[in-house]
Amino acid sequence: MHQITADVLSRVIIPRPSQSHKGTFGRILLIGGSPAMGGAILMATRAAVNAGAGLVVCATAPTNQTALHVAVPEALFTSLSDHTSVLAQAKKATVVAIGPGLAPTPANQTLLKTLLPAVTVPLIIDAGALTMLAAHLALLTTTNAPVIMTPHQMEWQRLSKIPISNQTTAQNQRAHSRLGGTLVLKGAPTVIYHADNTIGQLTTGTPAMATGGMGDTLTGILAAFCAQFNVPLKERVEAAVYLHSALATELAATHYVVTPTLLSAHLSSFMRRFM
Repeated sequence: MHQITADVLSRVIIPRPSQSHKGTFGRILLIGGSPAMGGAILMATRAAVNAGAGLVVCATAPTNQTALHVAVPEALFTSLSDHTSVLAQAKKATVVAIGPGLAPTPANQTLLKTLLPAVTVPLIIDAGALTMLAAHLALLTTTNAPVIMTPHQMEWQRLSKIPISNQTTAQNQRAHSRLGGTLVLKGAPTVIYHADNTIGQLTTGTPAMATGGMGDTLTGILAAFCAQFNVPLKERVEAAVYLHSALATELAATHYVVTPTLLSAHLSSFMRRFM
């Protein structure tokens, strides 16, 4: 196991080329935000935009459209219920992320089942999509995408069948080897199990992060880093995860709670220090 430090940010975050446009920095499709959970996908979308993605498309419930345009006017909208449109957007994307605020409905289960074999770019699976995947693990065999799963301990229990009390590094590594892809196991500290079977552990983090929407914000940052930087996927993932916790730790010096909205507002200025 290696320790993930701030050095990874300097290796990944680079100055933007003078000859560039929004297409240079990737196109992200974020899928989630069922009617009762719109905030989750809005926080993921805001984070993706503020972390530098060139273009962000948000597939969410139509009831969230006005809120999306107010909260993140930089993002495009498509309807979560229009699977034809969502799949068309997925085929244009540099990165796809699914799960924040996604209810485990039959329609969303069908979307996940259809999406997995259609995507070949990095695919981040989070939150509600992880819950649905846990009941249908065979779906992972249908995709050729580099998969990044981002569970907290209870979601990992559902996926791995390992009780939280037994989630040791060795047990987690064995389960990860069966499932494949990249596993970002959120916790204190967060540990990343990579596709090459190496393991990275964060050296930063704070209990001030323990608030709703922080994981959704990480999903947006991960998507932005995977979309815009041209280094190995392993380094993009480690840099995004480290940045998320390091910035929260810095903000916690003057804030009792670090909200996702506060963290997103400081992403761009924090990133600029490392270019």
